[in-house]
Amino acid sequence: GGDVLVTWDDYTGSDPCILYRMYVDRRASTDPAPPDSFSRFRYVGTLTRAEHRRVNALSTRNVEYYLVTGSSLAHGEGPLGHYGR
Repeated sequence: GGDVLVTWDDYTGSDPCILYRMYVDRRASTDPAPPDSFSRFRYVGTLTRAEHRRVNALSTRNVEYYLVTGSSLAHGEGPLGHYGR
């Protein structure tokens, strides 16, 4: 139905307290080059599962790039630290 499911490696098995923060860079299909800076990404939300469903993604004429960071009460921030805060 035009939805896209974005998934990534899930680390909640080893750390049940992990949270994922998702960011997206949406571009017109006429500018499909990958982002050259993290500043282009916009915050989507905080997720507890290693997946995100983008409803009706195929009905737009955009190219989308995703960035996911993980943080844990037990192990701290992921490799990008406090990106996006």
